Amino acid sequence: MPSYPLVSRAIRSRSTRSSTTTYPMSVAFSTHTTLPILHNISGFRKRCHSNHNTVAAAGFGDAGGVSVVISSSRDVFENLALEQLLLRERAGRCLFMWRDDPCVVIGKHQNPWLEVDLKQLRERGFVLARRASGGGAVFHDLGNLNLSFITARDEYCRAENLSFVQCALSKRFGKHVQLNDRDDLLFDGRKISGSASRLERTRAFHHLTLLLDSNLRDVQSLLTPSVGLDIQCKATKSVRSHVANLFHPSHPSPTDLEKQIGEEYLAGTSSTSKSMAVLDPGTIARVSETARDLRGWDWLYGLTPAFTCSIALRMERGDRIAVQIQTYHGRIRSCCLQTTRTNRTPHTSRLQSLLEKLSGVKFERQSILSALQELEANHVLKDCTDAVISLPII
Repeated sequence: MPSYPLVSRAIRSRSTRSSTTTYPMSVAFSTHTTLPILHNISGFRKRCHSNHNTVAAAGFGDAGGVSVVISSSRDVFENLALEQLLLRERAGRCLFMWRDDPCVVIGKHQNPWLEVDLKQLRERGFVLARRASGGGAVFHDLGNLNLSFITARDEYCRAENLSFVQCALSKRFGKHVQLNDRDDLLFDGRKISGSASRLERTRAFHHLTLLLDSNLRDVQSLLTPSVGLDIQCKATKSVRSHVANLFHPSHPSPTDLEKQIGEEYLAGTSSTSKSMAVLDPGTIARVSETARDLRGWDWLYGLTPAFTCSIALRMERGDRIAVQIQTYHGRIRSCCLQTTRTNRTPHTSRLQSLLEKLSGVKFERQSILSALQELEANHVLKDCTDAVISLPII
């Protein structure tokens, strides 16, 4: 890929940095590389474009080639799974692009209870996803385009990728965007894109979002965590920014934009083997298997770094008493009553012994409710169920 002039020298000097702020891929092929995830796939949908050759259903380009892959799926788990598979099972360079139905995607090391309005997310039928890269929480919908540049690790260069996006938007659409010191792309001073990366032993990806015509109200409301939980933890916290859309509805459709960015990406390489194809990841068995894991509770919530949470429970006589909950991997490790000399009673001792039964329970509403049934049955707590239901946890 050629160098693009819009990235400052200061940004170039730290292009190998692995920590980031936000979001998505790129692939080329070595001489003897087999492409198992795309080989003999029934139902592989070809809508291929290339300046030099056509992509065959049996593979993606020839040795030493450069490819563009566009996902036809709108399922965030399928798309994240395909990204992981491309990272680990393909050699070379590729630009992967996709869009998702409304969802919130958090970084690998984040706490969802601190980052997302989980109650609103559930009520609106949207999903939560956790990606394999670091950085902050982002909102995806069909008005947001994700781009992922996947390369060999020694070819990883975030600054070059960002410069390509700047140049492509300027050349194809006359949109002049700026880059800040957090590797965010800005338009008229507002953030339209953020980046995150994953570097493995021999391969790497740098992915980013691009707000085209996204629902900015949803961005604001869903990424504002629910109040009511006093959480202390060392998880990665998102950096809040003012955001904007790059286009209005009258501008090119996301599908046209994907195609034009892809063509620009292929035009910027001297490789004699170039290809562009639309792929349905749902037709790939290993993508489906990985997607199931990404949907699972253990990945979504069990990966959450340890945290401490304080809540208040109402006692039988109407008094409230604080309970400190320590969690590990999304499960309750311990519950400790925060009693004082004035509110310590025989009931509190009984309550403490019963709360110990919560050890190992998932930090989620239904699991806690089930475990607390015995507390209510023993008349230790009053309106315990209502208290738990009111908590902003899933």
